[in-house]
Amino acid sequence: MHNGFGENAHSHSLALAAPLAAECARRVGEELPRLVRLLRQRVDAVPPPGGLTTGQYFVLALVRDGVTSPGGLAAHFAVSSPTITGLTARLAAKGLIGRALNDHDRRTVQLSVTEHGAVALTRMEAHMTACIAGLVAGLTETQQREIIAAMDSVHVLLRVEDEDEDATGLHTSLNGASGTKIAAPR
Repeated sequence: MHNGFGENAHSHSLALAAPLAAECARRVGEELPRLVRLLRQRVDAVPPPGGLTTGQYFVLALVRDGVTSPGGLAAHFAVSSPTITGLTARLAAKGLIGRALNDHDRRTVQLSVTEHGAVALTRMEAHMTACIAGLVAGLTETQQREIIAAMDSVHVLLRVEDEDEDATGLHTSLNGASGTKIAAPR
């Protein structure tokens, strides 16, 4: 469709969207690392029941959500296999995850969340929710609703990325975006 300016409406809307997308990318790249750091500081400031670190929580949550191989965890966090092996060994020693040989490939280990691990996850999620609620409580109701709406958009974006990853088999991450590093789980 021609817009009367020598270009079609689609390319014109893309040209208009580019500055907005660039500003959105700049703000996300600028604020997201600060937000993650702040949330980790608040969550880790008061040890949660069960004694999980945020890194241990994220690993445990991924295992619960279906990433059951140490290799899959290492790829997700962009860390080495020995790093994940050490972390999963510590979680297993605490009784939070189970480790079993894969029935199809006896050379690999499958991880699972134990009953004790599920309880620790529930406690940590409640602790994290309370910490985040304390952070956003200082905002107006309108600002809180805007954050919810923005998170809905982020959820859609991440779901599309997950589908692309599933289709290609390639893992993409924000590791290193805007010069930041995502901390390896401890």
